[in-house]
Amino acid sequence: MKRVFSLLEKSWLGAPIQFTWQKTSGNYLAVTGNCVAMDWDKDGDILAVIAEKSSCIYLWDANTNKTSQLDSGMRDEMSFLLWSKIGSFLAVGTIKGNLLIYNHQTSRKIPVLGRL
Repeated sequence: MKRVFSLLEKSWLGAPIQFTWQKTSGNYLAVTGNCVAMDWDKDGDILAVIAEKSSCIYLWDANTNKTSQLDSGMRDEMSFLLWSKIGSFLAVGTIKGNLLIYNHQTSRKIPVLGRL
């Protein structure tokens, strides 16, 4: 088994560690700290991550090893995200029930307002 990475205790300081498997090649990514949610796209190429107290969605491309930031434009705290299983759509929701649908192929954002 090949070691992909290791975490020194001083780097995670007892914070919960979250990890996710890459669906196609079996790689995984682990993060510590204020990560709220993360999910791979249907092909296992793009990892979307949302962090606590941030309005940005971080998109990491496993093929190019580059990260981009997408401003969600949401004022409420984001609480979940999930990629579509059949397309390049990313759904991101807030604690107040608002939803953002992001089309990664066209870079179009569609806000959906909800009420709880």
